[in-house]
Amino acid sequence: MRKFGKESTAPVEGADRESGKGWLQNHGALAVCIVVILALIMRTVFSYGVSADSDFALSGGSDAQYHLHVVESILDGSFIIGSDAAINYPLGGLNVNPPLYDFIAAAVGSVTSASTALAVLAPIFGALACIPVYLIGKELGGVKTGFVASLIYALLALPISSTVISNGTEYGFTAFLVGFFTLALIKVVRKVNSEELAMKELVIAGVLLGLIALSWNGFRVLLVLLILIMVIQLVLDRFNSKDFSVPLYSYSIVMLIGVVIGALYYIPAGLWDAVFSGPVLITVIAVVFGFIFKALQSKPWIITIPGLVIAFAVIAIVLYFVVPDLGTALIFGNSAYTNDIMSELVSTGVTVSKMSSYYGWLLMWMPVILGIWEFYVYAKKDRSHAQLALTMWLLVLWFFAWTSYGTAAVVGSVFAVSSAIVLIKVLKRADLGAWVKNMKTAGFPGCFRKLIKPLPFLSVLIATFLVIIPGALYAVDAGISYNEDYGYPCYGNTQFTIEAGESYPVTYVYDDLTNEDSAVVTWIDYSTDVAALGFNAVNDKYGNGASAVAQIYLANGAAGATAAQIMRIIQAN
Repeated sequence: MRKFGKESTAPVEGADRESGKGWLQNHGALAVCIVVILALIMRTVFSYGVSADSDFALSGGSDAQYHLHVVESILDGSFIIGSDAAINYPLGGLNVNPPLYDFIAAAVGSVTSASTALAVLAPIFGALACIPVYLIGKELGGVKTGFVASLIYALLALPISSTVISNGTEYGFTAFLVGFFTLALIKVVRKVNSEELAMKELVIAGVLLGLIALSWNGFRVLLVLLILIMVIQLVLDRFNSKDFSVPLYSYSIVMLIGVVIGALYYIPAGLWDAVFSGPVLITVIAVVFGFIFKALQSKPWIITIPGLVIAFAVIAIVLYFVVPDLGTALIFGNSAYTNDIMSELVSTGVTVSKMSSYYGWLLMWMPVILGIWEFYVYAKKDRSHAQLALTMWLLVLWFFAWTSYGTAAVVGSVFAVSSAIVLIKVLKRADLGAWVKNMKTAGFPGCFRKLIKPLPFLSVLIATFLVIIPGALYAVDAGISYNEDYGYPCYGNTQFTIEAGESYPVTYVYDDLTNEDSAVVTWIDYSTDVAALGFNAVNDKYGNGASAVAQIYLANGAAGATAAQIMRIIQAN
């Protein structure tokens, strides 16, 4: 059997780890604490006054308002897992958000208030997420890489705007967990690299995956990442006539632990169709097919690999035509939008202009740039499990960041770490110290000839005008709400509005609502605001009840609107 490539003899700790002593190497913990404080300041200094002056009003849109509604229902004892009678009235709707973050907010809110808890937890977890980012960078490139990665993450626009004080969503907490999950995955991969089945690391990674599943309903992204790493590794090991038991067992255990922990909530909550069927199907099929592939290891790969591919295609096609919801959930993931029109309206992804405002015109490409390079290294000289996992982590998470705002906010660590690695590599190659020394020794006017030495000169220009200056401008803008106009040059690049004061005039309409037993007809995005205020909303943010709302709006006068709602109540009973 032909061997595909050469196995690596490089150390598993990663390339370019700096050696020697220095302040940063000896005070890494202090340095990252300073970065955390800086990150917290960026997330609070501009928005604290507006939010705090209005009893910590929130700015995370309908998502934040729904978290507020759920936290308040936990505190007053009316919380029911999965279901919510306050939306899509009188039929009731589903709460598709997992409960972990809301229960943490409720614990804090029990001594403050629900709104205060949600407002302050966002910047706290957003700043603390710099710690796992630092540790990931340290594992992949050393203390310097970790420090630069954490500093970049602290100042990236989307991680700031999605975790400012007042945000009220789960993105900061989830990004914090995803960072530590990535760190645990690095430990697992290194054990796999050594052909060692390390249960402690596997359990930690699996539990962290489960906590992410209980915090963010988009956790399917991480399962896809693990499945792709596992499948590619198994196929390559099979081509090279190697035993692939360790990677198969390792990745399967992590995924199964995470899915089982998620099942403890999603299945009793009745969220199988809305959230959970897709992650379960892809995990079970991947694990089962992996063990079948293992059982057929002695058979020719020219038969087993195409056979399993055909079998998967048959399963997907049968599900698509026999049970369409399961087929769609398997291939594309679950959708809480039961209406096809609503599902189409929200499936817009993230545009290039938005991504550039989230992460910068240069840094937005760093994961794919580094991913391509790491793939080249893998193909040419380093066929290790760790190298493959690093390559897939960069490319897969970069790809999924373009699929939704939430995913882009949660996987910010991949942009920060990859940017730090690339920038340090380039600046190290440019040898800026020798460049500056040569300019000093050349004197005047000879220093100008040394100044325009191509690589260091261009490196400084790019770092200054494409990374540092726009990064600083976008970072400040990301912390400024639309409620206050600071006359800032990049104002509005990343936008959010705190739901307080004249800048959010719909609150004046809410002030006129007095009877909490009434059902309110409103626009889709405001249905969660209505629920947070203690009223019943005829529709919800997923489009349920939209038909009834349209009939009420188009009715001929109050009598017609009342008749339309009476018919809806009759249908519900």
